Amino acid sequence: MDRHLFDFLASEVLDDMPLALHDFLLRCSVLPELTAVENVALPLLVVDYDLERALRQKLGVRTQSTLIVYRGNRETARLAGETDAGKLKAALRSAL
Repeated sequence: MDRHLFDFLASEVLDDMPLALHDFLLRCSVLPELTAVENVALPLLVVDYDLERALRQKLGVRTQSTLIVYRGNRETARLAGETDAGKLKAALRSAL
């Protein structure tokens, strides 16, 4: 896909994302690869690492940019600071 076309199409998705997730995806440069994971909407909760200390402790999050994936109430994947598209896709797929 042409980069300009991708940017145009992705802007509609990016504009609706929480700012923290938007910025993370642009920084780690895996957005083009992650868009092909599945055509399934997954619930997403973005937590501010600096402001949500109690939740961070409850979930055992020790570093920023931690992705925790659940299927129902069971944790299926946890990545910290990961930018590899393959590993991120695998983590997201574990929720399906």
